Amino acid sequence: MVPNVTNIFFLGPHHPIFETVIKYPPRGYRVITNVYDYSGRYIKEYHDKFYLTAKNTANNFFRVFRFPRLILIPREHLYDLIFTVNVLPLTKKPFIVCAETIYHLIGYTTYNSFTASILIKILKRAKAILTISHASKESVINYIRLFKPEILKEIQEKTEVVYPAVDLSYCNPSLSVRQKNGIFWLVHVNTRPLLRGLKEVLKALTILSNKFDMGLRIKLTPRFVTKEVVQTLNHYIPKLTTLGAKVHLKIGDLTREELFKQFYLQGDLFILPTWMDTFGYVFLEAMSAGLPCIGTDLWAIPEIIGDDKLLIHLPYKPYLTCPNLKYITTSSLLQKYFLLRDIMSPKVVIELSEKIRQLIDARDELKRLRSYVYREVYQGKFSIKQQQNKLKNIYESALRR
Repeated sequence: MVPNVTNIFFLGPHHPIFETVIKYPPRGYRVITNVYDYSGRYIKEYHDKFYLTAKNTANNFFRVFRFPRLILIPREHLYDLIFTVNVLPLTKKPFIVCAETIYHLIGYTTYNSFTASILIKILKRAKAILTISHASKESVINYIRLFKPEILKEIQEKTEVVYPAVDLSYCNPSLSVRQKNGIFWLVHVNTRPLLRGLKEVLKALTILSNKFDMGLRIKLTPRFVTKEVVQTLNHYIPKLTTLGAKVHLKIGDLTREELFKQFYLQGDLFILPTWMDTFGYVFLEAMSAGLPCIGTDLWAIPEIIGDDKLLIHLPYKPYLTCPNLKYITTSSLLQKYFLLRDIMSPKVVIELSEKIRQLIDARDELKRLRSYVYREVYQGKFSIKQQQNKLKNIYESALRR
């Protein structure tokens, strides 16, 4: 361990949403992480068959017996502060808990008084509770209000919103190519095509291609490209080509640098009419490349996009927002998603195509939006500096208590 540096053990998912927390801690702090480092290499001592078997066994145990997500901290004596994401640490050390939503802590499958009693007991011991948006914070507060209203004020006082930030080293806006050959390029980066609006994007483009010179850059994650996704692509891409639209499709893995260079920096507008995101980090990535964004009004997305005119309003939010929900399995959750998607899809297509058309016709507004998104990720609430300042105050307070 480095002398005169406060060591924080970060235990969370390998996801870009937490990348800057690890790579750019406040001055005087050092963050040590668990399974991966952010160059993509394994940290071998944790990532072996025993570790994975133990983790999967524990997850299955918690799911069957309706425990929240719990974890033991390895070698906790080496650290000054424990920082966990979407899991509750069993430790004697000072700790802070970050929750994407309350459902991430209870494991999606359990919503009952037994689960709540364990969760609340550990949250009371936490030095701070962090959420990644005000929508996430509201889910935590509503849960406490439902199960333990007498400690609501205590939980509210130590719950802080710390927005994710973007590692700007991947993005060089000077490399961007806007409106090449007069084509208005849409960008759609999608890890779960059936749940993040691929069909709606393709349908909207068929409407717009009759009126404008359009292009679409699609990036899909291979393991979620199902038979239905392939059928959708095979149906719409030839039709779009016939209408004169340009389609650039990539199914495969890219480095972050390649993702920015081939997609975000080559577009005019980012679109993701998602049915499922609690945050939507791809919006921040797109914004860091100067792309205005259109998305649905789920969870934190309105906080990110910041302009009601760019939001597609869903009459019903297909997510776990019902306070009386007792038990739901992954399969029934997906069935619910697909049912609601099919019901609301035509409305989303019409609203999406209209919002894109308005921005194509209003280039001054598009220019204003580019200035806004740059400001938010470089200097505003999604900047690394803002995140560092908040985390420094939280770390200092946690270690004093």
